[in-house]
Amino acid sequence: MAIVARGMLITEAYRDFKGGKFIVNRKYQRKLVWTIGEKQKLIDSIMKGYPIPLILLAHTKDDKYEVIDGMQRLDAIFSFIDNKFPLEDGRYFDVNEFQTSKLYNSSGLPEGSILLSQKECADITEYQLAVTVFPIEDESSVTDIFGRINSGGRQLSSQEKRQAGVDNKLSNFIRKISSTLRMDITDDVIELSKMPSISIDGVKKSDKQGYGINAEDTFWVRQGILTSKDLRDSVDEQIIADISASILLKTPFASSKENLDELYDINSSSSQSVINELIAYRESKLEEEINTTISTILDVVNNIDKGKYAFKNLVIPEGKASSSRTPFYTVFMAFHRLIVGEGKKPKNYSGIGEALSGLNEKLAKDKHHVTVEDRNHNIRLTYGLLADHFVISSPSLVGHGQGLIIEFEASLSRSKIETARYEMKQGILNLDGKGKINTDLLEKINEIICSMANIGPHSSGGNIFIGIADDDNDAKTIEKTYDVERTEFRGRYIFGVERECEKLGFDLNQYMTKIVDSIKNSKLSPEVKADVLTNIDNVVYDNKTIIWIKVPPQRVMAWMGENTFHREDSRTLPASSRIATTINSRFI
Repeated sequence: MAIVARGMLITEAYRDFKGGKFIVNRKYQRKLVWTIGEKQKLIDSIMKGYPIPLILLAHTKDDKYEVIDGMQRLDAIFSFIDNKFPLEDGRYFDVNEFQTSKLYNSSGLPEGSILLSQKECADITEYQLAVTVFPIEDESSVTDIFGRINSGGRQLSSQEKRQAGVDNKLSNFIRKISSTLRMDITDDVIELSKMPSISIDGVKKSDKQGYGINAEDTFWVRQGILTSKDLRDSVDEQIIADISASILLKTPFASSKENLDELYDINSSSSQSVINELIAYRESKLEEEINTTISTILDVVNNIDKGKYAFKNLVIPEGKASSSRTPFYTVFMAFHRLIVGEGKKPKNYSGIGEALSGLNEKLAKDKHHVTVEDRNHNIRLTYGLLADHFVISSPSLVGHGQGLIIEFEASLSRSKIETARYEMKQGILNLDGKGKINTDLLEKINEIICSMANIGPHSSGGNIFIGIADDDNDAKTIEKTYDVERTEFRGRYIFGVERECEKLGFDLNQYMTKIVDSIKNSKLSPEVKADVLTNIDNVVYDNKTIIWIKVPPQRVMAWMGENTFHREDSRTLPASSRIATTINSRFI
């Protein structure tokens, strides 16, 4: 391994950053966690010419730099140059003093902003970073190096230390589920410039940095299960690890720092045992069960109380606890037994609410450690309180109906980034309120299905939602025409299809039949048609029913008769002969 130590001027580093050359591997890198104060101290050190810690980069085969150590520092430098925050005295970087920065930052600063002097800007841009670069020989060596550097890091939380340098089926599964619940799903490797979009914003007004994830919007913090600090410290991943181990081992996991450390220690028998069980159980099955169980808990709680910290206030009424991690684990495991183990669904929300009210006081707890015996007692107790309020579900809730809430929220979040894979339609009627089905729209949906099928065999498939408007003007028209209120989530306006069912005099099955028949009678390729017709479902969100059409990845190119279509961002377009050839090459 040829290691090269060299200096890198900030001007060079910034140009590479804007050129997309700095990348981050989310398999082992944590989120952006530095506060504005920490960033300001780093910039102050640079302006004073003080040395700052070494930055370690892995040089990839496609001439990019994977950041192994120094991600927080690089982000602080680049975001200051991009005017994302001022110095402690309120002064900003003057982009006019650095031509590359000026090209990317033309939106301007708040009126009356004070700028650094020409010399001060030069002190920053001409500062030489100490950088060590080594070539990537294989991913395992990079993971090992990252783990050795970061496992003892003083700023890492316990869970972040566990995850550092661990790249196996269990750690990746936990990371994937946790990303879905936080709504920060991305590819494993992303550009450093995109890290703010999947990082958690500060809670205090003084530390708001415009990151993509607002802690209060996540299931964990919104329901009072975790605090914002817990979320930033990756305690959510610790809970998912705890739950996953309990399901896979078929007995409550004795959660403690030592046992969780072992779970992530690839040389421990505990870790190997859980990984073997995960392989046998199937990751997709466990993922669906976890998402369904949490979705159902959410559905029940939201039907009882839509307010802030609803879950915590239910299980710890009038309590002063900042979070409700212990009762959440217990409720989850009891719900999992009822939904997955016994194939049931909630029948009496108010009865479940009464059963869970004040649950925390009834649970056996130890301040110092968690025992398997206590957890078994707690789960049996909670199951007994809930069982009479559940009935047999046909079909199973797993992966259907209200069991899709978590996946639905994650999809809406991801739709803002991966526009080609998502399409929102407010309904199948014209917006004039006359109750006439828009046949052109139904045909357009078939074209969208064809275009999404053509994204390629290695994609994650496409998603079409009916009952959601993505345009504020359309949303206002719907509210005025039908006298209904929207539910806003991540820039989407959720109305459901009930208003159209009522206008047509249809029940939900009749409404879905119109959509199904349109697909059945279309000229779509038989393979695509068959796959899509078995992947149409509905999800109830805030008492609004949304039709969800999933377009699974295809093995061959999709057609509509003699024509084919492709996606350009959120647009569906006819494919020319040349584009059709390009599409076909994806499937060879």
